[in-house]
Amino acid sequence: MSDDATVIVRVPMSLKKRGGRKVIVPPPGAETWAPAQRVDGTLIRALVRGFDWRKQIDIGVYQSVRELAAAENIRPSYVGRIMNLTMLAPAIVERILDGNQPRTLYAELISRGIPDDWRDQWRLINE
Repeated sequence: MSDDATVIVRVPMSLKKRGGRKVIVPPPGAETWAPAQRVDGTLIRALVRGFDWRKQIDIGVYQSVRELAAAENIRPSYVGRIMNLTMLAPAIVERILDGNQPRTLYAELISRGIPDDWRDQWRLINE
């Protein structure tokens, strides 16, 4: 083979959109491959923060989201969005902690909001 030779490699596969990202779908009969789990530190910190804030309000450290936001020197709307993460279905929280959530989950949850019904939440993260 000379230096100017071109090599063409064909790999039978297709792409499918899952959770706002594209994944490779191998052909039937091919060995499947899964990427390594990817723990989202930002999302986990937001979850922890949301649960901590909810607890502080529940036990009476702060009387309202507005009071908590003032103490933390952040906007009440941000506190509310982060506290909404505490309404996620336990199975979704587990997926997040395991690093098995869709890559775009955090942005979707913050921008769209979290449905109250856990089945609707599952549909949101499995689109």
